[in-house]
Amino acid sequence: MSPEHLADLSLSAFETVVGSTPGFRPRPGQHEMAACVAATLARADLGEHPAPTKAIAVIQAGTGVGKSAAYASTAIALALERKTRVLISTATVALQEQLMTKDLPALAQSMDKPFVFALAKGRGRYVCKLKLERLVGNGGVAEDLFDADNDAPKPAKFGTVVSQEEAEERRIHLYETMARIGNSTA
Repeated sequence: MSPEHLADLSLSAFETVVGSTPGFRPRPGQHEMAACVAATLARADLGEHPAPTKAIAVIQAGTGVGKSAAYASTAIALALERKTRVLISTATVALQEQLMTKDLPALAQSMDKPFVFALAKGRGRYVCKLKLERLVGNGGVAEDLFDADNDAPKPAKFGTVVSQEEAEERRIHLYETMARIGNSTA
């Protein structure tokens, strides 16, 4: 499917949302934003490519203009068409809450194709897949997977004492398992 057709398809999803959601009213700026997001994401390559086409859009708009509906509806429609996922990262907990309790449920009810969404949070609990694969590949800990100041739980006061070597083996085994699981679900 051509990027233009994909962009039209995802923009159509946005228009369906605006037309079928009570209280939404068409706004030219919001439509322009949705068209920009649709065209930008449609140009990007997904998966592994020797020289992938990257696509970036920087959009600024005021509070309350419907940015979430514009970018989420187009991105979700495009992801559904390409049979992939969308990750939306927010800068604030307030926006995270808005997406989870208001925007995404409204989109799920008004879009033509069904989709599911979930909240993943906890900065110290994310693993960089590239770092994980590098770690497993070289068999050693070349770099930390998590930030040094992460909020991961501290070791329990009572537990088994293991040698540094055994702890390292357990860590590598855990990372290998995570990499295997990540590759089977990706």
